[in-house]
This record gives sequence, C-alpha cells and structure tokens, in this order.
Amino acid sequence: MHPRHPALRTCLLAALLVGAAPVPAAPAASGSAPEPVDPSVLQRIYEEVKTPYKYGIVLRPPPRLKVDCPNVFRFGGRWYMVYVQFENDPEGYTTQLAVSDDLLHWQPLGTILERGAPGSWDAANAAGGVALVDPDWNGSHALFSYEGAFWMTYIGGPQPGYEKPPLSIGLAHSRHPAQPRPWTKLPAPILRADDPDARPFESGVLFKSHVIRDDSLSLGAPFVMFYNARPERGDETIGIALSDDLRTWRRLGTEPVLSASRPAHLKHGVICGDPQTVRMHGHWVMFYFGAFWKPGAFDTFAVSRDLRHWTPWTGPDLVAPSEPWDREFAHKPWVLKHDGVVYHFYCAVGDQGRVIALATSRDLRAEPPAPPADRRPTLWLIGDSTVQTTTPGQMGWGTQLPLFFDTNAVRIVNRARGGRSSRTFLTEGLWDKVRAELRPGDFVLMQFGHNDGGPLDEGRARASLRGTGTETVAITNRTTGVRETVHTYGAYLRTYIRQTREHGATPIVLSPVPRNRWETGRVLRNREDYGGWAATVAREEGVPFVDLNDLVARHYESVGPELVRNRYFREGDHTHTTPEGARVTAAVLARALAERKDLPLSQWIRPPEDPTRP
Repeated sequence: MHPRHPALRTCLLAALLVGAAPVPAAPAASGSAPEPVDPSVLQRIYEEVKTPYKYGIVLRPPPRLKVDCPNVFRFGGRWYMVYVQFENDPEGYTTQLAVSDDLLHWQPLGTILERGAPGSWDAANAAGGVALVDPDWNGSHALFSYEGAFWMTYIGGPQPGYEKPPLSIGLAHSRHPAQPRPWTKLPAPILRADDPDARPFESGVLFKSHVIRDDSLSLGAPFVMFYNARPERGDETIGIALSDDLRTWRRLGTEPVLSASRPAHLKHGVICGDPQTVRMHGHWVMFYFGAFWKPGAFDTFAVSRDLRHWTPWTGPDLVAPSEPWDREFAHKPWVLKHDGVVYHFYCAVGDQGRVIALATSRDLRAEPPAPPADRRPTLWLIGDSTVQTTTPGQMGWGTQLPLFFDTNAVRIVNRARGGRSSRTFLTEGLWDKVRAELRPGDFVLMQFGHNDGGPLDEGRARASLRGTGTETVAITNRTTGVRETVHTYGAYLRTYIRQTREHGATPIVLSPVPRNRWETGRVLRNREDYGGWAATVAREEGVPFVDLNDLVARHYESVGPELVRNRYFREGDHTHTTPEGARVTAAVLARALAERKDLPLSQWIRPPEDPTRP
C-alpha cells in the first residue's frame, strides 16, 4: 500500500524504471528566511540520531488488519505506544494503545479512540497521535498535561476506505493516558481543509499532526502544530498552525515550511509527512518521512533555529527499505533516546504486511540482556527552593534528607525546583515528569506555599488563589501566552494527592518550612494560611501530614535566634537555609516521619536521636 496512494507498486515501479535520482527536500519560501543551518550542525545531529541496526518487527496487527504511525511516551515507570490500526467492515482507522517495559517487547492493550457514530464527521476514521510530549531530546519522554488532561490530535473523516477525503484534524483528551479506555473527543474538527484561512497547499486533505508546547513563544503562541496536507492534486507538504488554548487554531504563513521537489518524470505527488519535533543541541529537529522524490518511502530529518525555517538533511536516510519486512516502505518515524540508545520506531511495509518496526543506534540483539530494573520504592520530593536550590551558599532540606535514610532500601529523588508554586510546578510540566516514573509503592513528599502569592497573570505569574475551595479564575498568562484556569492552593494540593494515589503511591503533605522571622521571641508560624490550608487538605483527603512549619520553628526557638541567624541562614536571607540549616530541617523531618509507624517509609529512616546535633 502506498503511503497515501493505493497504487503502490505502479508508482514505485515507475520511479525505479526511469532511474530517478534522489531529489533533496527543500524548505519552502516563508518571508525573509535566515541563513540555512550550518552543515556541521546537521552532521552532528545525524551522528547523534542515526540508527543503523534494524532490530526488527516489534508490533504486529491482528489478522487481516494493518498498524501504523507509532507514538511513544513514558508514564508510571513504563513505556506506552499510541498507534493507529486500519480496520475492515467498514475500512478506516482507529487508535490503539500498547505497553512495554523495555521498548522492545510490546503488548497491545486495546482501543483508545473509536470511530464516530454514523453520520458524524469522523465516522470512518479516528487516527490519533499524542500531543505535548516532552520535546527535550535528553528529557523525560513524559506527556505534558494541560488544564488537567492529556491530549491527542487525530485524523478524522466520514468516508470508509483508505484515507478517503474529506479528512480533518480533531482533538481528544484523557486523564488516564495509560489505560485502554476511550479518550473524550471534541465534537468538531479543530482544522479543516475548507477553513476560511486554509492555504492552497492544504485545500484537499489534512493528515498527521504533531503538537509541541513552546513557552519561549518563538512563533507568538505556546502551542505549535506541524501537520502534513495536500491539495486535491499535488504534493504533500508540512505546514504550521498555532494556538493559545489547544482548541482554537490559526495558520502561520501562506506556504508550507517543508516540502520536496517533484522529479520531472513523476506523474503523482511527492510526500513530506508525519513530523515529530524535538529539541536537541540548541536546535529544533524535525523527524519526518519522504516518499517518491526518490524511490520508496524513508525517514529523514530537518533542523531549525526558530521552528519556522528548516534546513533539510540531504545525507543518508535514517531508515530506508532494506529487509523483506520493510522492502516497500520504511517510514513514519518516532525517534527517542533512552539510556544512551536511540530507538527509531517506524511503519514497515513488506512481506509481513503493514507492521511497526524498530531500528537502534546499537545492535541490541548482539548485547547481553539488560540488568533487572531497580525495584526499590522511590521517595519523590516536590516543592520549591527550600527543598532544592542551586544557589551557592544555600541548600534545600531535600538535599540532606538521604543522610537519614537507608538508601539501599529506598531511592530518594529530589524534583523540587526553585521559584515554583503549587500552580507552576504543575503547569510547567514538572509534575508530569514525576508521573512519568511514579510507580505503585512509591511515596511523594510535597511542600508548597512560599511562592504561591503575587500576581496571577504577569511577572512570574505563579500565584494560586488563596484557600482550599473550588474557586477558579480564567486568565491569559502574560508570561507564557497560555490561557489558563487558576485554582486555589488547596485545589492544587488535592491534584497532587489524587494523582499520586492513581499511581498506587502514597502522598505525604508538609506545611512550608518557616522563615527566619521572629516576634516577641517566637518564630512566626503560617497556621492561618498555607500551613493551615495544607493541614486542612491533608485531613480532608485522609493522607499523612507533617507540620514541618511548627516542628522546625520549635527547634529554632530551642536554640535561639542568634544561632539560627548565624548558622542556619545567610545574612539578609530569611527563607533559604545554609547546608547546616538544611541538615537540621531534614533531621527534624526524618524524625517526624520515623514516628509515623503507619507509613511503610518509616522502616527505612535512620534519624538522629537529637536533631540539634545532626
């Protein structure tokens, strides 16, 4: 089967018979284009991403069906693949989910996006791909959530058959991306070929899309969609659309940003399609497949500094037909790096039908089996700079906490980040990166509140609403450009608690550590705001609570303000502790946790008898 045309063999044979030389892809004009990316940069990226070792087929369809378009992400300490399946009776796409523990062996779980009801705009096709995957090449591979949900875009169409027009792009969401349950669709497409702002190159059919979040607002909006499309007769090219809220989209420019020149002898169109975009070595890299501007279908890449102007790689293909099982097409990439190995998933068409295959940067078949996974439970720390900081002379208590644990029995991973609030730790994707690895039996220590005041929509725009209720306010974040619903401090804590439980892990709520502020010989507490609200949420949710604010304040009072000022804090800083101050706070916390015999965590704690002498 042709990637877009049913007459595969006829088209491919024609190209081969005339001996067409490869025609390199070229970026289309788009205003005043900057200089192309330097060839040395492209070469460096090629050396990083090349996958010369074909591992083989990793996922097959049920009998008489076909699978296509792999997307891979990390969630709950496991790997998941979203892929499409071409069904019969009637013909058309659904979207499926599979799971793996090693990226090599995959188990199908079931359908997550069904075709619509008869008469609906997507009655015959619902071919999805996940949106907002962490774009960092050396990142978490996590799905980033938005407005409390995970998202996918999908190709939808009403006509049975192989990708019969009209095809539009729809949007769906889920709170449970690792479960084989249906995602919720928006009722109407978000992009159509007949939209008023549709450009000539997309006036016929819209195909696969990939959405990233770009908080630098390189193109003027936080959400960027790359998608391939074609006119009624013509070439398939890649264009860009932008959004502030994922639901409403606007096109960028009048021309595609990536296209290929058609050989003079060719009677049908050529293809640049199925983009996947990552951030690597300070550049954006788009993996995509090409077809028919040289024989067959193959995977390659392009590089950009600004997401709009792309320089194609014209060297060796990343994967191309070479084996019986991919001799017709080796295309539609999803490329990631994990533990030093590059994994290149792709759709292979050959003597085994249409399947999903894998190529890698190392010959994994020739290597010994990987060692067993680390099964120790993990204690995750989330919070702000009082938990972890990189400022010289300062130290968060989370850095010192492992001193008081048996780390042969439990891992401690500190994911706290300076300057974050209960709101921005969530909205910036930092919590999603924890969820990517959060497993049953783990623990999450959460401490927020120091940064939850201030403006809602400007400056650092990190404030939550005060209290523990259900109040919300809709804003447009002037820093990120994202339209956002802001919740109360307590509501954000409840989100962390409930999602921790969904992973089979144990949440533990802490009140914020006290600042070095005194009144009439006593350290000021925060029982009337964040400390009290944290206690209320923990009580109402039925989870362990440690009043770290009061416990540490009591210790400060026991040793006196002069010692606290001179040893636990630096001059002029009332919030961030020195290494000694962090060690004392960690010792106080460890002692409090050790007393919680209802927590399995307590068995691995080795607290000092006297936290004043840690």
